[in-house]
Amino acid sequence: MNALSRTLTFAAAVATLAVAPRSEAAVRVSIRVPAPRPAVRVVARPAVVVGVRPSAAHVWIEGAWVRPPYAGAVWVAGHHTRRGVWIPGHWRS
Repeated sequence: MNALSRTLTFAAAVATLAVAPRSEAAVRVSIRVPAPRPAVRVVARPAVVVGVRPSAAHVWIEGAWVRPPYAGAVWVAGHHTRRGVWIPGHWRS
């Protein structure tokens, strides 16, 4: 191959790369996100467990009879987040 044909081949390759579209869309990033824990429905335990149940509206949670703040409330038990932060138990709708 002589110098002229090498130069023309190189120029054609550079021109092809200059006009070719970029393929940045081929980059893929995978992020794994764990699903949140499901809420725990509060179920009333029998009054024979500890003493007398105050009323039918009260439920047994973490060692005490409590009354939910509103109908359909769900108690979410205290837990640690992935970063180690403690979230105390709370009511959720």
